[in-house]
Amino acid sequence: MKLPVDIKDIKDFAYITSRKLLNEQGEKSGEVFMWRRKGE
Repeated sequence: MKLPVDIKDIKDFAYITSRKLLNEQGEKSGEVFMWRRKGE
């Protein structure tokens, strides 16, 4: 998984994941990253 630019080290995170977004034809049209820092 390629991390967003502002995330350098995943050790500070309790949760990090990405999801592909598909258009109506089933082609990848984007990606969403979700994360939560430890202690938040």
